Amino acid sequence: MQKQRKYNDKELNSAVSELQSYRELKHIIGNLKMKREEYRERYTALQGIDYSGVRVSGGLRKDKMVETAIAWADLDLLVKNKEVECERLFWDITAKLEQLQPNERKVLELYYIKGYNIEKVASIMCYCTRQVRRIKQDGLIKYEKMSYNVL
Repeated sequence: MQKQRKYNDKELNSAVSELQSYRELKHIIGNLKMKREEYRERYTALQGIDYSGVRVSGGLRKDKMVETAIAWADLDLLVKNKEVECERLFWDITAKLEQLQPNERKVLELYYIKGYNIEKVASIMCYCTRQVRRIKQDGLIKYEKMSYNVL
């Protein structure tokens, strides 16, 4: 995870948090997909076992297969909703990034969308880290002004 710098400008921090939220949402989706896969595997394993006669301490009969299928379906729906939210956020961010200078756009994409650190971005773009930080700062200021104008 990248070490995030806090800026003195509150609006600039909001631009940074908007850009970071995309990557965080992608991370959440990845975790939910892993959990969904666990439920799918559990459901597949339960298909061969008949739990129709299992009672829970004098209570009603429980069907583990149905419970697992419901949990799996709930997670599947949650993943799909998060993916739609992520896609919408990605297109909003991309529309704003397209209005920046090419080098600013590339730095912000590599740093915030791809998650590379400053040294890796500098290596990819063949700039020194100081230059990348300057380009990133300039790009964030312009990005923040676009976000401010939209609201």
